[in-house]
Amino acid sequence: HTQSNIRKVSLEHAKAQYLCWKPSTAGLVFPHFDKERQVITAAQMAQMATGDVFDINFSITDLIELFKELDAEFYAGIDWGFSHNYVVVTAAMLGHILYVIDVIVGGELLLPDKIDITKKRIGYLKPTVFPDNAYPADIRSFRLAGFKMIDFRKDVLEGITAVSERLYSLQDKNPTIWFLKDDPGVEFLTKEISMYHW
Repeated sequence: HTQSNIRKVSLEHAKAQYLCWKPSTAGLVFPHFDKERQVITAAQMAQMATGDVFDINFSITDLIELFKELDAEFYAGIDWGFSHNYVVVTAAMLGHILYVIDVIVGGELLLPDKIDITKKRIGYLKPTVFPDNAYPADIRSFRLAGFKMIDFRKDVLEGITAVSERLYSLQDKNPTIWFLKDDPGVEFLTKEISMYHW
């Protein structure tokens, strides 16, 4: 019976469903991303940053205030989108550790809406922003709105390699990128990361 069932489905499905093996990571861009391990609460991020234990009710607002006290640098990346989502990923960096704390996701937004939403959500952090450089006029408009936009050479493969290295952990080395738990935007991002294929 089991052999007959296995023959009816794909090899990957059989391994995952009938043999209870972990689903294949073949073809994934970020196969080392471990959502169960790398998506953590604000309290866990605070503990990682300071070594102190924080109450379970420690909020994202508390975390941002702590990051400011610790002189964290805030960074954001923008994918302009229109037919696909406008996305802004914001992170705090302490030392060499990157904490993804906010993700804005929205579809079919006009430039004034993008500026308004982004200002309201992360403007007060005064992040250094790395925008997709395909839209120079949008970058200029964001600069005029007070954002610190960085000119850089976009290299998709180099970016993927950099993120992949941060997601990877060895036995004696932890990942250097962590994601905030229970934030809808960050949840969207981590879902996309876990499914992103070549």
